[in-house]
Amino acid sequence: MKLGDFIALIPFLLVGLVGGVAKELSLMGKRVFRWRTFLKNLFIAVFAALLIAFLGKHFKWDGYLISFGAAMLGFAGREGIDFFWDLVKSRAKGESE
Repeated sequence: MKLGDFIALIPFLLVGLVGGVAKELSLMGKRVFRWRTFLKNLFIAVFAALLIAFLGKHFKWDGYLISFGAAMLGFAGREGIDFFWDLVKSRAKGESE
């Protein structure tokens, strides 16, 4: 990948970050706010958005679809990553049998 390819991912990462912030705001008042937890969850949201952006770029999805996926996975955070990880594991298990 070239530097320009990474720069093109920045908007999707920002959308994922917004999804993560939305999730954190939706949880305000339901739990004690801690900066460490907040920042950890935002990092996970951006990582999740990066994964969906790579996937979208690979399959040549439209930018709107990648943005939607980045926002949704950013909001889902770890649960979204766990869902896809379980999907990958089940597919790999099925192929190895």
